[in-house]
Amino acid sequence: MLKAEFISIGSDLDLVVEIACELTAKILLEEDNYLFTKWIDLKCDTLEQAESLDKEMWCKPANTLLPHQLIHAGDSKVRINIGYPGTKFNEGEDRSLINLSSDYPLNIKHYNCYYQMVIEDGSVLREEAAKTWSQAKKEGLEPEFKKWR
Repeated sequence: MLKAEFISIGSDLDLVVEIACELTAKILLEEDNYLFTKWIDLKCDTLEQAESLDKEMWCKPANTLLPHQLIHAGDSKVRINIGYPGTKFNEGEDRSLINLSSDYPLNIKHYNCYYQMVIEDGSVLREEAAKTWSQAKKEGLEPEFKKWR
């Protein structure tokens, strides 16, 4: 069954990129009980956010190399891919999705693990996360909720 986890990262919108880098490393290195998957897709809200994540992932977390690419680069051997609206991830087995966007992802059934970043802004972004949670439940998932750190 698809593992779904909603991760509260607090109210600081700027932390989403940093925490996505840390979570990617934990999955890749099988740390803190995160399930290793061969492929990791990161879905961003905008191209600008994707470019920021791409840049940040080269230096964070410290002392960890995360070989990655923006999905449009098209190298099928790179296991960490960053997407944004208008792009499509490859389908296949042994995949995790880290969703930085508040929208419920399409083709969720192609993944082993789904991680939803939740911004606790007490307003629009929190409401969008609640809608995404409801959609996950409708899809038959049993999402878990946890706070980062």
